Amino acid sequence: MQAAKPFLLILFGVLLSLIIIEMPRAMAFIPGFIALAVLALYSIKDKNPPDIPTRSIATIGAVFALAGLSYFWSYDTANTVQRSFKIAPLFIVGALCVTWGQNFKTAHIRPYFTLLSAALIAGALLVVAELHFLSPLYKIIRGLEDSQFVQDAVYNRGTNILVISCFCTMSYWLHSAKKPLYALLLMASIFTLMTYTDSQSAQLAFVAGLIFFFAFPYRFKAAWYGLIGLITLGLCGAPFIAPWLYSHADYINTLPFLGGNMGYAGPRLEIWDYVSRYALQSPILGYGVDSTRVITDFDSAQTYIAGNTIFHPHNFALQIWIEFGALGALCGSILIGWIIYSIKNVENITAQRACLASLIAALSIFTTGYGMWQSWWLGAIFFTLAHCLFICRLHKETPQT
Repeated sequence: MQAAKPFLLILFGVLLSLIIIEMPRAMAFIPGFIALAVLALYSIKDKNPPDIPTRSIATIGAVFALAGLSYFWSYDTANTVQRSFKIAPLFIVGALCVTWGQNFKTAHIRPYFTLLSAALIAGALLVVAELHFLSPLYKIIRGLEDSQFVQDAVYNRGTNILVISCFCTMSYWLHSAKKPLYALLLMASIFTLMTYTDSQSAQLAFVAGLIFFFAFPYRFKAAWYGLIGLITLGLCGAPFIAPWLYSHADYINTLPFLGGNMGYAGPRLEIWDYVSRYALQSPILGYGVDSTRVITDFDSAQTYIAGNTIFHPHNFALQIWIEFGALGALCGSILIGWIIYSIKNVENITAQRACLASLIAALSIFTTGYGMWQSWWLGAIFFTLAHCLFICRLHKETPQT
């Protein structure tokens, strides 16, 4: 029976990897289902309800409440109501994941990271194989003809989920389990994936996460406050910075990695420019949640991308500005600052590394890739948040190194 346990963990990890890579939209609710199942089993077995982290849940709830309140200044009230109802269930997923993170038994966290490692390694290798052999599994699952073309970008969602999940897992093998070979195997798999993927958001997030994991000066208080200040400056100044960047778009779009058909810097900068200028027409409260979906009169130069409509700005700071104005920028700065300050106050430096690297990787993707309210992406964020809580609790039992 004991010999079968690692095999079952790896098997479940592989099944999770299939969901992450081939059906990433399911991540909107899979973390919530896992958390609910664990908490229900604990409640039945221990005959006690789980401890509820009220402060964290209240913070998540406040974010979603702001989305609902934007009805009162919305560009399109019907759209605001529809989008608010659509994202409301994600509050439940977030609450479940935080509660899971706080209540998951330490004895179960260790085998869970074995399962998660199998998922990340299998997921990375699966994407590499799919890209190399022209997506055979993707075609089989969807009943496509072998000759049909599948864009490489269909794997970008799963790739980004793997990236934000890898830092807590690496921290576990390096510092808690003290098996650096497993950490090396994990990171080698992710690195191989980075050489195949066409997701520049994932590549940038992976590099940024590694830099903060290994090189951030964790022992210096000034570095923490400097980071909070820098992010606050970027968030609050986003609609002023973006037009300035766009004025240099011709040059930026010629740079390796950023330009041409690689990073699409020109189209991104053009979107950021016209969203910024529109946001500053209602600078205090913005236009309501997911307003970019219904705004049809953006003043786009259409130099790099045709049309003047967009689902989201591909930048969380500009999305906050156009949806919630300066009020949102202030609230967002406070929230991110509080998260970083909370990580700073974690007693174990190895847990700090895992949490901060995960946060920076997620913010990097938020800044260049996906919209704030994409359900699968928020589910992945809450999933990673639970992992950060696991690491913080595990490292409390690990001697400081």
